[in-house]
Amino acid sequence: MTSDSSTPLTFTYDPINKIDLDVYLPTNDTSQGDEVDVDIKSLPALIFFHGGGLVAGSKKDLYFPSYLKEQCLSKNIIFIAANYRLLLPLSGIEILQDVETLFSYLSSSSTELFSSLQARGFKLNHERLGVVGVSGGDYLARASVVLPPSKIPEKVRPKVYINLYGMGGDWLLDHWIKAKPSMPNLVGAPYDPNKVERILADVNNSKEPEKSESPIRVGGDDQGRLGFLNHWYQTGEYVDYLLNEPGLSRKLELFPYEARFEAVPQDKKWLLLPLEKNRLYPKTMMVHGEKDNLVPVESSKKLQKDLESLGENVLEIQAIYPKDAGHGLLDVGKFPNIVPIPEITVILDRCVDFVGDALRE
Repeated sequence: MTSDSSTPLTFTYDPINKIDLDVYLPTNDTSQGDEVDVDIKSLPALIFFHGGGLVAGSKKDLYFPSYLKEQCLSKNIIFIAANYRLLLPLSGIEILQDVETLFSYLSSSSTELFSSLQARGFKLNHERLGVVGVSGGDYLARASVVLPPSKIPEKVRPKVYINLYGMGGDWLLDHWIKAKPSMPNLVGAPYDPNKVERILADVNNSKEPEKSESPIRVGGDDQGRLGFLNHWYQTGEYVDYLLNEPGLSRKLELFPYEARFEAVPQDKKWLLLPLEKNRLYPKTMMVHGEKDNLVPVESSKKLQKDLESLGENVLEIQAIYPKDAGHGLLDVGKFPNIVPIPEITVILDRCVDFVGDALRE
């Protein structure tokens, strides 16, 4: 059976917090799948975590990676786009809970997702999953390969991890930690101070509701949440909200960079998703523009360095750092026009090939 690749199937993977995911199914012949029944093919999947700085964004908004999705489907890889709860009034704790809930849902055979796919001739092979995290969504993608087996069982742990200009690699850089009140706004992050202050007031008065999406359109998201990227960049408070530890950044900025991790409270260190030496990590590819001023390229280079230090505990590492690319792999030479770098299609094709090779093994 076939499905229109432009129209996803939507499921609620967390009914308590009302968090949804979209599933895009291949429309072509699924002969490359593993046959589990006469009429059912078991296919791998790539899970996409959207960007938006963890404060905004949605599984389907202005920055949805349509080309990446279509290329995955052409290789008979199911494409899954998942929402997750956002910062304010919540913290990284709840976001990581959503990662755990999502993988539990995907591995269950008693869900609406399982029965709906089966009725269409498909079965999600939860032992052949990959993840791609875009910008802020990298925090969740990284979590899926870093969280312990008690939270993400080995049988469903991703076999491949793609980091696209991700935020999860290094939260202790001056970029996130130090106050910069005189700095200009970050390129690519709309900023309405009035909306930011209104949201902060609602948070402080317990009036800001939990949100699992705030779609980004031309000019930003309707609620102005994307403005927190600029606000926290200037105040140096991003980590305070991610770890739910007010005042932490003011303490950390007093330490040299190398000493900051040890200065983080012991019960909050895990929220920074440090790698462990005795764990096996999947094939990993990172793509990050050298001229990204929204999320420093040093974040991805730190991930690369940390993985390389683990030696044989990492199956494979590939890194691409386009020299003229800003955030989103946009051509900084064409700013203020929003134009991707010329090689973006080649890069995304490499990502999909990397995913396909890993999920076929």
